[in-house]
Amino acid sequence: MRAGSLRDRVGIQRRTTSRDAAGAVLIAWETYATVWAAVEPLSGREAVAMKEVHASANVRVTMRWRKDLRAQDRLLFGTRVLEINGITDVGGRQRWLELACTEDVS
Repeated sequence: MRAGSLRDRVGIQRRTTSRDAAGAVLIAWETYATVWAAVEPLSGREAVAMKEVHASANVRVTMRWRKDLRAQDRLLFGTRVLEINGITDVGGRQRWLELACTEDVS
């Protein structure tokens, strides 16, 4: 992977929880980093569940290695939300990360 192929800006978001005045749990997503990455669509599929069409797209995201990234985080690519399904340290040398992501496009 060459650094010049990282042409897309993605925000890394982490889920935060808090409570309102009534004690109800509020869930929000906070962007804690913005990085350069390569975002590549892999495939799309539609599954029929309960007579509804649910479409999702598989996306591969490559970025420089980060030690703070978790599988529970998600990526924000423009207005698109990418859920992280898996994280791979390419070559095992802590230089590049390859993220298997899913985007809900329904």
